[in-house]
Amino acid sequence: MKNPIRLLVLLCALALMSGFMSCTKYDTPASVAIDVLDSDSTDTEVVRKVLWVNIDGAVGSIVQQLTLEGTLPSLQTMLKHSKYTWLGQSDAREIIDEDDASSTAAIALSSGEGEDPLTWTSMLTGINSRLHNVKDESYTPDFPLDDNPVEQEVNYFPTVIEYLTDANATLQISCVTPWPNLNRYLGSANLVTTTESDEETLATLLSQLAEDDYDFIITSFKGALTSGVDGGFSIDNTTYTSALQAIDGYIGQLLSAIEVRESADYEDWLVIVSSNHGGTVDGGVGGTTDEDRDIFGLFYYSHYTEYEMQGEILEATLFDGDLLASVLDTMANYGLSNASLSLDFNLRMLPKEDGSYTGNNWDRILGKSGWGISRQRSTVVLRANADTNIEQSVTGANDSKWHSFYFGFGTVSDGSRQFYCAYDGTRLKSALTTGGVSGLDADSTYLYIGAGNLPTSYYVSSLRVYNTILDDAYVDANASRWDEIPASDASYSSLIGEWVLTSEHLEQDSIIVNTVAGMPDLHFNMKPTIDRLANTLPDKVKNGDLVMENTLIAPQIIYWLCDESAIDSVLEGYNFLSLYSTEEQWRDYE
Repeated sequence: MKNPIRLLVLLCALALMSGFMSCTKYDTPASVAIDVLDSDSTDTEVVRKVLWVNIDGAVGSIVQQLTLEGTLPSLQTMLKHSKYTWLGQSDAREIIDEDDASSTAAIALSSGEGEDPLTWTSMLTGINSRLHNVKDESYTPDFPLDDNPVEQEVNYFPTVIEYLTDANATLQISCVTPWPNLNRYLGSANLVTTTESDEETLATLLSQLAEDDYDFIITSFKGALTSGVDGGFSIDNTTYTSALQAIDGYIGQLLSAIEVRESADYEDWLVIVSSNHGGTVDGGVGGTTDEDRDIFGLFYYSHYTEYEMQGEILEATLFDGDLLASVLDTMANYGLSNASLSLDFNLRMLPKEDGSYTGNNWDRILGKSGWGISRQRSTVVLRANADTNIEQSVTGANDSKWHSFYFGFGTVSDGSRQFYCAYDGTRLKSALTTGGVSGLDADSTYLYIGAGNLPTSYYVSSLRVYNTILDDAYVDANASRWDEIPASDASYSSLIGEWVLTSEHLEQDSIIVNTVAGMPDLHFNMKPTIDRLANTLPDKVKNGDLVMENTLIAPQIIYWLCDESAIDSVLEGYNFLSLYSTEEQWRDYE
């Protein structure tokens, strides 16, 4: 006998659908018949499924406030079995030109009735907008033509649907959104449905959950976006908060529909609730302010334990080939002399247009005339011009995350000196050099960062120089530090230079003050670009303490429906749900 509760859900869904006959469906390819397990089925194989609900225009901090106070009860209930974060940062729209403000896509978005191709593409591809270059509703990369457009290569990044079907062609995928151009972009799904209202979206989803057997369902509700544009993205705009409450109710109905499916006992559903961008109190969207970028992410599985990801935003300076930062070093404090010298710094590379991070043979990042840190292909290299050159390299920084580097030289003793290299807190190299170890006592040239003809730009958040070698435990503990070292720190007395490249430490638009009293400051050749970025240093990633970014969604879906090996290394987003794989194996312990 059929489940009576399930039949009630089905009848309600069909009743709702009878009033909404305007939806457009694209069967691409021809619709595939999908059977629901009947009551006599003996198939007990556990299958994984994903429901991804995006709330366009949901401001993360507002959703947090409403959820924690109980105004959004469905989300509040989901927290008990979710990995979630209220701190989010959508794409910075750094590729958008001023002329694009008057484009059809920008006008439609600002009216509350248009989709946001830039952030949707980032979510669906796991690639940041500066790289995928999608700006308008065509969902095609927008690159300026070069001198030979016939032979020009335009990079195309696959969507999550393409990754999934490449890994498993049997997966059944449905897309139900109010955005017609987005739906055309996702035409490779088995069924694509364009709806006219959030109510119609809900009815379509309830029908699919009751009647069909999709493995992955993408959906979007637009009521919050429309209300926010009309009256402001503010807790004081009751129309906006009411729209969020309505969507929360829809989510509750969807969860109930999942729970009463006949095959529910043998289905593991990952339910993702996200927002692609926020908005301002005056109703603005599509901008670059913190309010425009304020998003959240919630990853629910009925057997997860609750964990709020404690992400963090850091600041850093962008070096793009024009910016030069220099430190006057007349006393040769930072030269590679016969005494100990070591340094640590944090680095985040930006990808080239093809998505790679490979440098040229020698691309200088920072250093002096006597020693320097360079990008060499896929490695970061310390090279010292002593009697005989000393060269040590570390393979790393070949993704979009933050990474820490440590290089150190001990004192010269009996014709040799110890050197150390560490990456993300782990020592990779340590040995005694022989010959050419006398160093460069008279190296009073400038210490500098940047101003190279690099194939990729990069960020630096901090640079420190010490007059000693740091032990492994300290290097590991310090690997995720990007801010100022306090006077109470064990290594503070050994610091001879510390420059934290943030707006807090910037003076006169051109100077980063040396936090070590009496030591020289760092001077820029122009006003630097200092950006706010998600902290992805080693301890944050290891502990799953993340900031929600548009690019994080696709890797989790691929992981859930395929496995971690199916996640392409080119994705800027990365998998973190695998940190909780033991919680997904609860059946093994029953």
